[in-house]
Amino acid sequence: MNTTENEYGAITEEYDDGTTTTTYPEGHSETTYPDGSMSWTYENGGTSYVNSDYTEGGWTEPDGSTGTWGPDGSSTQYANGATMEWNSDGTSEWSKPDGSSGQFNDDGSGTITYADGSTATIDGWGGTYTYTDVDGNSISMNEYDVGSFHNPDGSIEAFNDDGTATFITRYGDEFTYNNDGSGSAQFIDGSTEIHNADGSGQWTGRDGSISTWGADGSGSMSDAYGYESQWDGEGNSSWSNPDGSSGWNSSDGSYSYTNSDGFTEQHDAQNNLVYEGPAEDAPLASPFAETPSEEPPVDPQPQ
Repeated sequence: MNTTENEYGAITEEYDDGTTTTTYPEGHSETTYPDGSMSWTYENGGTSYVNSDYTEGGWTEPDGSTGTWGPDGSSTQYANGATMEWNSDGTSEWSKPDGSSGQFNDDGSGTITYADGSTATIDGWGGTYTYTDVDGNSISMNEYDVGSFHNPDGSIEAFNDDGTATFITRYGDEFTYNNDGSGSAQFIDGSTEIHNADGSGQWTGRDGSISTWGADGSGSMSDAYGYESQWDGEGNSSWSNPDGSSGWNSSDGSYSYTNSDGFTEQHDAQNNLVYEGPAEDAPLASPFAETPSEEPPVDPQPQ
């Protein structure tokens, strides 16, 4: 085996059978095999591969989800047990562990079966969505209006005994609406969303990433790989990466960037460079920096 390192820190290993692997400082790698096929590994633990003529391939993700693609179409098996199939003839189908499923034709028409046995039909792309419950009651609307379920008087059409309305899209994503304006979503890949009546909410990715937002426009994001960010309703934001780099932007136009080694650049509201140097000596404070509170006065001790 022959090993070389380039000027950027990437290490290439050439094996006797003709396989070549290059590993990059960030942690991902690329391998080329003697037949011309290739594979990749990523910092998050995921992988992908492709054959020599780029007609077939596949991927894996850290949560256990896998997928393949080729001339006949593509197939995805999510870690939560759901499956999605896209066929080269334009048809598609999906299924979920709760028993719900969907089958669609190349013209966009198809049928969705809910876990409780109720059904929905769609007569084409952007066509009529007709939901029929287990008692035979039905309601129809344009596919793009699905989810509103509003009657002329403004009330919500309740499909469920508990007063909620639930629908599943052609892609297997399930949405629930409550009479108070709140709702939730369960996506086929396992990610979820919660919407509160006041406008706040939370999204949770299948990899554990979380994003929250408040009714005032504030929010935060934290992904599964160490990236974090936050923002308020006034136009201020800040972020940080797992490598130690970070930055912030102020609503007045000023901003700051700190490299992973602590070197910081700051610009004022007119985009003038006002500082370069160690982070601890930077003159501009993050809009999220806590202002030190004054210690309360201490009464003198009696003599």
